[in-house]
Amino acid sequence: LIFTCSKEPMPVDLKYLLTRDRYYPLEQLHIINFKQYVNDIPDEIGHFDELKVVTLFNNNIEQLPASIDQLADLQKLYVDLNPIATLMPSISSLNKLDTLGIAKTQISESEIEQIKALLPDCKILVK
Repeated sequence: LIFTCSKEPMPVDLKYLLTRDRYYPLEQLHIINFKQYVNDIPDEIGHFDELKVVTLFNNNIEQLPASIDQLADLQKLYVDLNPIATLMPSISSLNKLDTLGIAKTQISESEIEQIKALLPDCKILVK
């Protein structure tokens, strides 16, 4: 499922869309280029327990919802181009995570080291 703004960013009601689509067996969710109009991801994302890929490029997300830890099958998470400063403890239980994109975020080097220790098989993309 892809929600994107291709030209000018515009408001979007993610809570409504994720609630409406909650029974779809989604494996991928992409929320891209809403810039200042997407400040957070609703807890409803946790209903999609079959998600393997979540892409949240180029929004204004400052933190992940606690429900992200319910995505036990998540393999790839991209939060690039967001002012997010921490992913902890939200991703601490994502043991299948093999790729984490954090380019152009505010995640500190010390947290990156903590994530590496917690998820040693996860490739962390910082560029």
